[in-house]
Amino acid sequence: MKYYLIIIGLALSSTISGQSEADLSFNQLLESAQAYFSEPLETFFKKEKISKNLVIQFDYTLKAKKDPVDIRYKVIPLSSEDPRSFAPQLTISSIALNMASNNEMDSDMVFHQLDDASLKPYNADFGLTVFFQPKDRITFKTHCKATFLFSEGKGIICTFLFFDRTDIDLKLYEQNLGFVAGEM
Repeated sequence: MKYYLIIIGLALSSTISGQSEADLSFNQLLESAQAYFSEPLETFFKKEKISKNLVIQFDYTLKAKKDPVDIRYKVIPLSSEDPRSFAPQLTISSIALNMASNNEMDSDMVFHQLDDASLKPYNADFGLTVFFQPKDRITFKTHCKATFLFSEGKGIICTFLFFDRTDIDLKLYEQNLGFVAGEM
């Protein structure tokens, strides 16, 4: 009997996780991943239409009014049984590598693991910040700062900042997505 329950549970979890995240609204994705999104003030940001591309499907898009920065979000709900939650570094690295330019001149990538103090405000267990030059199919901006946060049993949330100028303070644009504290 125990084995039947395990098999049924695996079948259900693979069916649910196999459901296309693009079919769910942004709020449903946030709820599934037990995450929150602090909607920024309209005076600083403008909601943009999500453009489709073959590399990655973003769930929500904003454009900063003050600085030339495009902000895009991706939410990947993961149950604790989902195989991707055992090694979130592989999923995160795969996303970053797929988004980065294949051009030899633009192929530098910098990975920085976030320390516990940096993860605490987001209620995350693991996090990476990745700097790279994105593919033209994603954006025509020359730089990307991607922040990936993982919380066990909840999922991976991603914030992508696309920009051209390197003198912009990006901290203002990356602190509105995180995980809800505790279990829901």
